[in-house]
Amino acid sequence: PDAPSLFWISENSLYSADGNLNWRMYIWQDIIMDLKDKDKILLGYGYTGIIPVMEWYSGYRLGLDGLNEHVHNNWFNIIARGGVFQLMLFLYLNFLLIKTYKEKHNNSTILIFMIPVLVVSFFDASMENAHFPLIYYFFLGRYFKVGK
Repeated sequence: PDAPSLFWISENSLYSADGNLNWRMYIWQDIIMDLKDKDKILLGYGYTGIIPVMEWYSGYRLGLDGLNEHVHNNWFNIIARGGVFQLMLFLYLNFLLIKTYKEKHNNSTILIFMIPVLVVSFFDASMENAHFPLIYYFFLGRYFKVGK
């Protein structure tokens, strides 16, 4: 059947006509529901083991090789691991980076670099490896020093 639109809500869940995005949105919504059901929304699951919702559906979410444990969304990964508390710290860090840069350089050009990375990390596992965030934050630090 045809999807009503690109996004729609049915039975208290958000759906998408795009199969890949729909698969990811299932995971993200399951994280929130599972955290809520287990009363872990404030502090999350912690950092031991994989995020529980990735084990569901007889390994379906683990991928063909059984090794996928990424929720493909840095923001939801932060919520899952450290809860709303850690997400607020992450958002506050980014707010401070922008505010401090603006005060120091009297402009907001740092957003040209930050916004694309934050948007991409909302739909990809790029911030879930060892090198990408390191390069990103080193670059921001260098940009702070040099500025424009």
